[in-house]
Amino acid sequence: MSDLFSPLGIGDLALPNRIIMAPLTRSRATLERVPTPMMTEHYVQRASAGLIIAEATNIVPQSIAWDCAPGIFTPPQIDAWAKLVRAVHAAGGRIALQLWHGGRVACDRSADPRPALSPSGVNENLDAITVWGLGPEGKFIKLNATPSREMNLEEVRATVKAFGAAARACRKPRNGAMPVPAPTMTIGRAGSSGGKNGMLGGRTKHATSAPSASPAR
Repeated sequence: MSDLFSPLGIGDLALPNRIIMAPLTRSRATLERVPTPMMTEHYVQRASAGLIIAEATNIVPQSIAWDCAPGIFTPPQIDAWAKLVRAVHAAGGRIALQLWHGGRVACDRSADPRPALSPSGVNENLDAITVWGLGPEGKFIKLNATPSREMNLEEVRATVKAFGAAARACRKPRNGAMPVPAPTMTIGRAGSSGGKNGMLGGRTKHATSAPSASPAR
C-alpha cells in the first residue's frame, strides 16, 4: 500500500509524493491582475508538495469576480507567471494553473458598467453572489454584483478560444506551467459548481445555445 510520501505518476507527470496543494484564491496580484513577488514567495515556500495547483487565474478582462485575482491574458501577466514558475521549478517544485472565467460572479465598477457575461443570464438572486473588491480604506469589502446577460453563440466561442489561449500561454517555453485540464466558468456562487446557484442547479438551465467546441491545443 502506498503512503502519502511515495512517488505518483499522473500521465507524463512524475510526482515525488502524493501531496497536491489545492487552489486557494488569495487576491495578492496587482489591480491589473499581474502576479507579485509575494505570490512567488508563497508558492516557492510550498514547492515540496508533489504538485501545486495555483489560484483561479482569469483568462479574459471580463472575468471580474474580485479585485487582485491574477490573470494570464496580457504580456505583463504572462511574464510575471513565467518568473514565478521558474522560481518554483528552481526550488524543485511543480505547478499548474487553474484557468478560470468568473461568469456572472462579477462587479464592474467602471464609469460605464457593462453586464457580466454568463451562460444563462440569471439575475433573480444577485444578493447571493459573493463579489469582493478593495474599499476606500484598502480593505476588501463585499460588492454588489453586476447583473449579467446570456452569452450569444459568438461570445461562447470566443470564451472557448480564450481558455485555449491561456492554456498555450501556460505551456510557452519561457513559462513552463501546466494548465489544469478542467477549465471552469463560474455560473453561481464563487467557489461552487453545484447546488441551486451553480453549474448543476435548476436556476441556470435556460441557456439556448452551446457549441460543441474545445479549447485549441
